[in-house]
Amino acid sequence: MQCFTAATAWNTAHDKLRNPLPASPGRQLTVAMSAIGDLQAFLVAAGILSDLFFPEPKRGDVARGQQLRDLYGVAADSPLANKRVRNSFVHVDERLDKWLPTQAGKVEEVGPFSITHWEGPVPTTEQSTHLRILDNKNWRIMVRGKPLELLPLLKEIDRIGRKFPLTVSTPGGPIALAFEPARFV
Repeated sequence: MQCFTAATAWNTAHDKLRNPLPASPGRQLTVAMSAIGDLQAFLVAAGILSDLFFPEPKRGDVARGQQLRDLYGVAADSPLANKRVRNSFVHVDERLDKWLPTQAGKVEEVGPFSITHWEGPVPTTEQSTHLRILDNKNWRIMVRGKPLELLPLLKEIDRIGRKFPLTVSTPGGPIALAFEPARFV
């Protein structure tokens, strides 16, 4: 289910951010914020998959995680194993407490994300006046100076989703949901 949710959310955000934004500034903001909501849904679904396949030893069943990784063919070095940026995303309140004092009146963006792209080295926490940045050209996010490449994560979720189709039980019998492959660029 989470692969289906992640791919659907990604594709919706992708389409909104790859197509030209409307001419009206108000409509541009609406489309951008909607796409960010879709991206957040993608990251939440990816986080759930990460927790299923790579449970924290103190909070989850490590044996269950290994069993699921074996069943789904998820390698130990899978992009789903990286919880660093996901945790920064989920615990944004804690990150804000650490980041805000470094800004000394130069804050440009605290809200969900700044949509932009950066070239060259990733801005450090001290250099960035944005708490979270979405680079919709290179498909990566940065939270407090820590980047996460989204495409490797998406490709892993897409691989798992294609391998195991989703079937939903209904009163009329099971229905197989078609897994819509993720759009990469």
